[in-house]
Amino acid sequence: IYQQIAIQFADLHDRAGRMEAKGTIRMPLSWINSRRFFYWRLRRRLSEEVLLKRLRSSINSPATPFSP
Repeated sequence: IYQQIAIQFADLHDRAGRMEAKGTIRMPLSWINSRRFFYWRLRRRLSEEVLLKRLRSSINSPATPFSP
């Protein structure tokens, strides 16, 4: 019985409408567009990581073009 209650509790709290109402997501994602959304989100996040790595390496390099 406790497992059934736990499953129902989790199911009620993990719905897109509930998460939107609580402000954890901006809008629910349709299943049709989910693959495209997450592909571009992952691609953007990976690009950000590459950019940050380049910035860190350029800041830490001794010969920078901006040094007097």
